[in-house]
Amino acid sequence: TKLAVNILVREHYLRQPLNDTVSKNLFDEYFKTLDPAKMYLTKADIEAFAPYRDKLDDQLLAGDHSFAILAYNAMAEKLSEFEDYAKKIVADGLDFSEDEEWNPDRADADWPADSAERMSLWKKKIKNDILIFRLMLKTDSGTDKGKNGKEKTLWMKAFKPEERALKRYASLNRYFKENEPIDQ
Repeated sequence: TKLAVNILVREHYLRQPLNDTVSKNLFDEYFKTLDPAKMYLTKADIEAFAPYRDKLDDQLLAGDHSFAILAYNAMAEKLSEFEDYAKKIVADGLDFSEDEEWNPDRADADWPADSAERMSLWKKKIKNDILIFRLMLKTDSGTDKGKNGKEKTLWMKAFKPEERALKRYASLNRYFKENEPIDQ
């Protein structure tokens, strides 16, 4: 880490010094990369990492990348919680008659204030994903004509929408676990 940071500071075309301003930008961008929809981490989670906000430059120059590992692990934990929550509410059954709004583009939204707000977002996301999968089954994009002209079922019809959503969440969770930071 130390070598890479020193080379970056010396050789980058902008020749921008690694300082507190860059540290703050790194902090914000790292969380934006980890949780771009601001759905998994809460304000409290972000605030718990606030002491690192203007210290990343010093840590990186010293070869310390513990912040990245801690933040990654926090995100992995939230993804695991999300997968467990999704399994539970799908098993319990979802009420699609509720009048709710879901905005999938949360890039400019605030971080959820607390776990209750986060759970509400999660529930809406799960319902939205299931509805999308249900709609996909009803469109022509879910079928294809075989060589003999008869309709054949594509892989998308192999699973119920709820199962497909849960498989997607498990896949994301597995991806995070398989790509854990190597220097734990």
